[in-house]
Amino acid sequence: MVRVIGIGGGAGTGKTTVASFLREQGVKVLELDELSRELSRKGGPIWKKVIKTWGRFFVDARGNIDRKKLGKVVFRSFKVLFILNRIAHPLLLQETRKWLNRNRKEKLLVIDGAILFEGGFLPLLDRIVFVEIDSDLQQRRLVTRGWKEKDARSLIEAQKFLRCLRRRADLVICNRGSRKKLYQDIEKFLELSFHGREIERGRSRF
Repeated sequence: MVRVIGIGGGAGTGKTTVASFLREQGVKVLELDELSRELSRKGGPIWKKVIKTWGRFFVDARGNIDRKKLGKVVFRSFKVLFILNRIAHPLLLQETRKWLNRNRKEKLLVIDGAILFEGGFLPLLDRIVFVEIDSDLQQRRLVTRGWKEKDARSLIEAQKFLRCLRRRADLVICNRGSRKKLYQDIEKFLELSFHGREIERGRSRF
């Protein structure tokens, strides 16, 4: 029977690094950010609903969704964020269920994303890993990726439901150390959770 791990955390915390490490170990990983981009491409289901909701306001000259423009509005308007989530989350959940069904013969699958709680993904997960760092370090990491400081702060503040996901996590990783330490924490968690004693939900912190 397939076991499913959800990896959550804010932007810039290292959750995708964890997912990439597991992929290197042969585990199949679904990245919700990448799935969202795929569904948002011109003609895709998210693209169609964005056009239906806001017309071509968030579309560039080539007919693609201007993610930068949409992101700036979303991070400053809870109303727009709420509407966009109502568009995107059901479609992402639907495609995730299809992906899980296609890969049901695998022993272990991973879903990587920041919206595991508010997107309704928790019933699909056997274990939750939450990756976090100090907000100042998180902001600096986003700035090094090309975000303006103001936009980085807005992004961090917009991810309001992460506290709810953190409370439900089986493992909370404070990602302030080396990448090697991060990988060791994940390996230890997998060994204890799936091959040794059961992890008591919300009690493991590396």
